[in-house]
Amino acid sequence: MVLIYHDGANVVEWANADAFAVAKFKKDSIAESLMVLAKEYPEEILVWCHQSCKEQLDVPEIDNLMHHKKMMLSYNPSDDSFLDSRIGYIDTSLFASINKDVSFSTWQMSAAVGCIHSEVLLALKKAIPFDADFDYFLCSLAKLSMPKGLLCYSEPRLLKKGTKPVPVKTNSHTLFRFVKQHYKTHWVFL
Repeated sequence: MVLIYHDGANVVEWANADAFAVAKFKKDSIAESLMVLAKEYPEEILVWCHQSCKEQLDVPEIDNLMHHKKMMLSYNPSDDSFLDSRIGYIDTSLFASINKDVSFSTWQMSAAVGCIHSEVLLALKKAIPFDADFDYFLCSLAKLSMPKGLLCYSEPRLLKKGTKPVPVKTNSHTLFRFVKQHYKTHWVFL
């Protein structure tokens, strides 16, 4: 298991990956750094965590939660989602509404905390562009990969109880960009 801690824009620290210096990846996005680590450690679970949640990360529980390789788990302790509630006008599936207290299948992933197996990232490296916005990358990865068999869940057991929310930056431009990329174009005008 390789743990990556970030500040929302850059990787600031990692654990269980001795061969790398964090300063080497300052110019790379968090998504690109994950891919580099996936290539170096193809049999490991990659865990990302915002530095403000570092103490609440329940590392021993991750092995129990990741019971097979085709899973992507994430959890957003904040009440606000990366894509605001207006996505519900477009996405009428169950995956647009998240109950924060239980594990729930969803494509709305979060940069606050999460994990994925390296093999999954390596298999999808050409299908998903590495966006500088890590939240956008994770949501896009889940949205495009769920129909192909990736199991994506909001999993509150990734963090211990009493975790404070991580600020989420959301805006209309990101919402429209996501809708244009993942839905039919006419939804942008509606």
